[in-house]
Amino acid sequence: MDLPDVDLPKPRRWRNGTAVLVFAILLFGTTGIAALVIAVKAIAVGDLLTTAVVLGSAVFCMCASLIGIRILFMKPTLRASFDGDGTTLRADLPSLVLGFVALGAAIPTGILYCIYVPQGRVDIPLSAGDRVFSPYLIALLVLIALWGFVSLATRREAGHFTLSTDGYEIVTLGVRAVRGAWDAVVDIGSVHKKTRRPIVFVLRDGRADVLRNASGFAPNGAAVYWMVRHYWLQPEDRSELTDGRALERLKAQRFEVN
Repeated sequence: MDLPDVDLPKPRRWRNGTAVLVFAILLFGTTGIAALVIAVKAIAVGDLLTTAVVLGSAVFCMCASLIGIRILFMKPTLRASFDGDGTTLRADLPSLVLGFVALGAAIPTGILYCIYVPQGRVDIPLSAGDRVFSPYLIALLVLIALWGFVSLATRREAGHFTLSTDGYEIVTLGVRAVRGAWDAVVDIGSVHKKTRRPIVFVLRDGRADVLRNASGFAPNGAAVYWMVRHYWLQPEDRSELTDGRALERLKAQRFEVN
């Protein structure tokens, strides 16, 4: 896909979040490597149960680390379409696949952990207290992973964002769809709690609908932000959302920064 030489600038109030991402990449990466080392040792002595538990943990951690690396250092793919209802952007496909693999590894691994760690049958370095109490935490994480896995499997996407001539729709993994009308929007903001790169639809009644990470939907997430502002401020251009011209604008990043 041909992109402009210079990307549109990020909104001034967008959070960078680089330090948190680097910490997460290092944490999951080193944990995954440590789990691989334990798995190799377990394979060498024929301990298949320990191998299964730590190998699944390694897959989860390495996938999580790779997602962080992709967010920080690589531009996401643009997965977009249009029809008579509007223009839809979908979450980055490689990150979606990595997330699906991570959750798929976490569920059986967590179940094995909860069953066999309290019995002392998994050869990993844990204190007596950890063997008793950590399975409760892991059980909770398994339930969350199962919820996410089922949502990904049924929807086949981590979420999508649609702009139409009438308004917008935000669909997030495991959360009900949020829909709103242009006429109800009084501002398009760029700050929301601890969200890294949001697009905030500020509504007339004081509420706000939020797309939490615009950078997950296009090679330059800032272009998505300026796209939203453009169609909010220029209602006469909203017909472009139904015939492909909006996507051409997005690819060329032909939006005013205002």
